[in-house]
Amino acid sequence: MLLADSSRRESGVLIADPLEDGTELWALRQAYSLDGGDTIALVIMIGLDSVFLDALADAQDDITLDGDPVLSLFSVEDIEDVR
Repeated sequence: MLLADSSRRESGVLIADPLEDGTELWALRQAYSLDGGDTIALVIMIGLDSVFLDALADAQDDITLDGDPVLSLFSVEDIEDVR
């Protein structure tokens, strides 16, 4: 596990799994509380470590849930710091 954090409205975890060729498969999972907690939305992003940060930056700019950005619990800089 590279990162984990939560707040009242969202929680997330970033996990790295090594592959046989030395690269890593990263999985970012975030859960969002909707409707005061009656509904939970899950957003999962999976990719190779070599392209993950660029794809995350794009996702943070372009994907929203109820008008709020998703996958924003961890910044690209947060992830670079633990890399």
